[in-house]
Parts: sequence; C-alpha cells; structure tokens
Amino acid sequence: MAVRKENHGDRLQARIIAFWGGLSLTRQFILIGFAVVFLGMTVIGHWIATRIAAEVQHGDSVATALFVDSFMAPHLQALARGEPLPETNAAALDRLLQRDAVRSRIVAVTIRLPDGTVAYSTRKDLIGRTFELDEPTREAFRGDVIAGFEVPQDGGLPLLETHSPVWSESEPRIVAVAEIYENAGMLFDDLARARTDAWLITGIVALLMAMALYGVVARGSRTIAAQRAALAGQVEALSEALWTNEELRERIEQSARRAADCNERFLRRLADGLRDGPAQLVGLALLRLDGWKPPSGSLEATDRSAVRSALAAVLEDVRGICGDLHMPEIDGLSLREAVAFTILDHEHRTGAPVNVQAMDLPAAVPPLVKVCLCRFLKEGLNGTVRIGAGTSPRLSVRHEAGVVIAEVADGETGRDRSPERITGRLSLTGLSDRIEGLGGTMDIIHRPGEVRRLAARLPYRRMDRA
Repeated sequence: MAVRKENHGDRLQARIIAFWGGLSLTRQFILIGFAVVFLGMTVIGHWIATRIAAEVQHGDSVATALFVDSFMAPHLQALARGEPLPETNAAALDRLLQRDAVRSRIVAVTIRLPDGTVAYSTRKDLIGRTFELDEPTREAFRGDVIAGFEVPQDGGLPLLETHSPVWSESEPRIVAVAEIYENAGMLFDDLARARTDAWLITGIVALLMAMALYGVVARGSRTIAAQRAALAGQVEALSEALWTNEELRERIEQSARRAADCNERFLRRLADGLRDGPAQLVGLALLRLDGWKPPSGSLEATDRSAVRSALAAVLEDVRGICGDLHMPEIDGLSLREAVAFTILDHEHRTGAPVNVQAMDLPAAVPPLVKVCLCRFLKEGLNGTVRIGAGTSPRLSVRHEAGVVIAEVADGETGRDRSPERITGRLSLTGLSDRIEGLGGTMDIIHRPGEVRRLAARLPYRRMDRA
C-alpha cells in the first residue's frame, strides 16, 4: 500500500512538472506573480487592519483614562483614606454618568478596590460585593491602562472594555480601578470601514504592480518566443543541412568503396594481363633464343647474347610489376588467415622473416577492408626490404572501437630515408588515398635516427552498417 501511494505521488509530481513546463513564461509569471501579490496583499492588509484597531483602542483608552482622571477621580478620593464612598460622591458620579454626552458612549462603570470589592457601580446590586480580580484589572492596579473589545456571543452590542487606574491626589498611589464599558458599535463600523479601505488600497496598488510587471514580462516573453521560433527554424535548417551532408558523405564513401573495388579488380586484370601477355611472349622469345645457336664468335652470337640479356631484364621487370600489382588469393580467407598468408607470401618471396609483435583481429570485416589492409601490409613489408638491407621488419595489427590499427616498422634505426626511397613501386600516395576513401587514415612516421613506421587505421563497423 505504501508503494502504491509513493507511485501515485510520483505520478502526480510528474504531471505537475509536465504541466508547469508546458506553460509559457507569461502564464508562469501570472500564476506565481499573482499568488505572491495576493499573499503580500493579505499580509499587508491584515497588518494594517490590526494596527488600525490597536491604534483606535489605544486612542480610546487614553481618552477614557483622561475622563477618569479629570471627572471621576475627584469623587473617589475618599477611597484613598480607606473610607467607604460617601453617598454624595456616589450621587455626583450618577449625575455625571447620566449626562447625554457621557450616556451615549458609556454603558456601565464599576469601581473596584484592590481586594476585589466593588466600591461603586452603575449596577447597584453589585456594590459591596467582592469578586476575584481578573488579569486586566491586576495590570491596571500596576499602573497600566488596558483596553479590549468584548463581543457578546448572543450577537448583542459590542463593547470596548477599559480598565483605568484611579490615582490618589495626595500621593502617587493607585486606590482603585475603574472598569468602563463603552458602546463600540460606531467604533466597529469605523474599524470595518478602515479595514475595507486598507484592503481596497492595498489590492489596487498590488494589482497595478502586477500589471506593470506583467507588461514587462509579456514583452520579454514575446521576444523569447520569437527568438525561440527563429532558433527552432535555424535548428531545423541545420538539421536538414546535416542530414544532407551525411547523405552526401555516405554517397562519397560508397563511391570511394566502389572506386577501390574497381581499382582492385583493375590491378588484378592488369597483373594477369602482363603475366599472360608480355611476360609469356618475352619468355617464348627467350626459349627461341635458347634454341638458336649461331657459330661461336660470330656477330649473330654477340647480338643473341645482348638480346637475351635485354629480354631477361624485361621479363624480370614485368614479373616484379605483376608481383606488386597482384594480391595473393585471399577472397575465401578470414582476416586473420589473409594477414598470415600475406606475411608468409612476403617471407617466401624475400626470404626476410617478419617479426609479428601483435595479432589481435576482429572476427569478420568487409572484403574491401581486408584487401586494403593486406595491400597496406604488403607495401609496408616490401618497403622495408627495398630500403632495410635485409633486416627483419616488425609488424603489429590490432583492433579497438571498430577500427583496425596496423603498423609496420623497419628493423634498424639511424638511417636517413628520403620519401623517394620510402614510396616504392606502388605509390604510398595511392595507397593513402585508398585508405582515406574507406574512411581511414595512414601516417608515415619518419625522423632521423629513429625507426621508420608506417601506420594505418581502417574503420570496419561503419562499413558493416552501410
């Protein structure tokens, strides 16, 4: 059950976040701004109304205290001497409270002694009786004037109850406390009007502030919306351009792969044509020359020897060209088998062993990658033989993150090799173009005094997806 409640709470929170995120900046400001303004208006209005009521109570209590000191205290000085209130003084208080100006405001008056005895009251049945002092009366005996509203629960007349101390005229001593109950109906009406005015003014000011801020935010929101729309259009245009560029790149790569495949087939046909055509004809001419034996020391014998030497050189050159152009038959081999076959073919042709330092290959790669890698290894190994003076080359092949990384290094250091000596018969520039056409890179690392290294990186996963 707890899990269900938690999931329900998470869904509700997610809905609220989604709803809030879907609102515009203007609507978010309206909700938050008006909530803050309403809260501020409520706090300020309540504080102003409370302060008005407190100030009204304070002013009325001060007026009541002046009334007690000025008009009632002279008739109560007998209490300072510990004597009962004389009848003449009580009658004078009755006449004072019966005046129209006083009677319209004051509803009841009670004079209480420090022990709680009622010395005088407009309710004659309370005179002489003793009651426990309440907290406002105790505070009045300490010299404070206490005032507070009293609203009857039966909906009767609201009263303002004031507890004012009565001081002795002969010494600074409180002899009694006057509890005066005033008609607070008009005062309540005045407070209600003051509260209404305070709320109304606060609301108008808050509304004007919210409208002014809304104008600023609405303008900014329109600007942001326009910029967002323009940005979305630019993003869409850039996305379309990116898609177009990606499509063009894919077409270029496909064209490069087709060109590499056509070039490979062309090289094979050229090698086969040279081997089956000029090489066989030159070989046949050599056989005919071997069968023709002119007299020794004659001019024909000299010409025969020169022609045979020239034909043998031509045949050697043609075979060398065929060896460079023609790849071993690796079509039905895996990548590991094709690399191993290329290494064995090189060792068989040159007699120079190859130091294989690493052989970590993927299980399967596209045929073009396999052929290009073997071309690279063959050219690199041939280059080490042509310029390495019989040293054993070092070879490393591995793969990582969908890329085959191959590196061929010379077996000796300290020799200065010029680019002309490095390139060999099948130009490394063409091989580099072939590798780059498949999306890879080739680097020739050659510094004086260091081992020359030929490195290539061939991606194969992207070609699989293509």
